Amino acid sequence: STKMPQFFLQYEHLTEEEDQEELHESLRFEPIEILALSKFLLNNSVEFEYLEQPREVTEQASAERGRWLFESRGCLACHSHGEFPEIKADQGPDLTGIAGKLDNAKGRKWLYSWIKQPHRYHLRTKMPVLFLDPIAEVGEDGKPTGAVTDPADDIVEYLLSVKSDWQAEGVPGQELTAEQADAL
Repeated sequence: STKMPQFFLQYEHLTEEEDQEELHESLRFEPIEILALSKFLLNNSVEFEYLEQPREVTEQASAERGRWLFESRGCLACHSHGEFPEIKADQGPDLTGIAGKLDNAKGRKWLYSWIKQPHRYHLRTKMPVLFLDPIAEVGEDGKPTGAVTDPADDIVEYLLSVKSDWQAEGVPGQELTAEQADAL
């Protein structure tokens, strides 16, 4: 459901006999173009400093708490998610398959930083700051239990715990053939 257009892997129109040379050229040079574009973006990106979890947090992240927070903090006003099929929001991306993309150490740190302080990453984002400060748990007697949870980490845990069958498709490898390397 991304709003990002797909620039590559567009071959459907190259079906006629006279299109075969253009198809061959596309298949030959497209991996080089994708690699060059990726390298350009990475080389011209500003280094991003990930947020660290607050020191006062004592509890491990919980997918159960995260699911409740995802639902109660208003995430579903903008985002669709497969576990909430009755809600069709499209202001932000559908987050159903996000674990397939970000379930690694760097992805987890990025997602945590984004959820906690979205304007730190993108100044003009429409994503609001949700004020996900640590929560000191209180017992039935109204007194602090000493447990402190991190709602942002709980939401990350929930989002990355929902596995999907999403797989990247048509991603060219880093290795280029000798012919492609010569074309650079």
